[in-house]
Amino acid sequence: MEKFCQTWECDGNAPEKDAMSAFAKKTQLGFLMQKGMSLSKKPLIAFRDDGDGKFTLGFKSARSGLGTISNTLGPFVLNGGEQDLVFKRPDGPKFYSVFKLSEDGNSVIQTNTHVDGKIPTTTITRTVKKGEDGAFKTLVMTQECDGAQIQQTFQAVDYNIFK
Repeated sequence: MEKFCQTWECDGNAPEKDAMSAFAKKTQLGFLMQKGMSLSKKPLIAFRDDGDGKFTLGFKSARSGLGTISNTLGPFVLNGGEQDLVFKRPDGPKFYSVFKLSEDGNSVIQTNTHVDGKIPTTTITRTVKKGEDGAFKTLVMTQECDGAQIQQTFQAVDYNIFK
C-alpha cells in the first residue's frame, strides 16, 4: 500500500459524456452529485497509512476555491469484513465498502455495496503505474457499475489533502 499513500491529482480530462451519463444512471447519482462531478475538473485523492494496518482514503474536489468539498473514508483495513465500513454518499445512499489489494500489489479494488441492495454494486479499481524513472507517478481509476464504466487518470503531486 505504500505506493498508494500519496496525493493524486486528476489530469483534468473528463470522462466521455455518454459514459458518465450511463454511470450516473446505474449508480443513481443525485442531480447535485452529477453537477459537482462535472464541475470538478482536477479532483484529488489520497491514501493515508494510519498505522496498525489501517488506512484512510481522502477526497477533495480541488486544491482550493469557493465550494471546494473534501471528505474521508476510513479508517479501513484491507480485506476487511463487508459490513465493517459504511460510506454515506453526500446525496444520501449508504454503502458497505471493502478494499482489497491486487496480487501484484499495483491495484486497490474498492467494492461499494448498497446497504439496502437497491443500487447495483460499484467497483472502483485504482491502479498505479511507474514513470520513466521507476517511481509510481500515475494512477488510473476505473469505476464500474452494472456494465457502465468511466475512467480517469491522476498524477502524483506534492500536496497534502489531509491538512
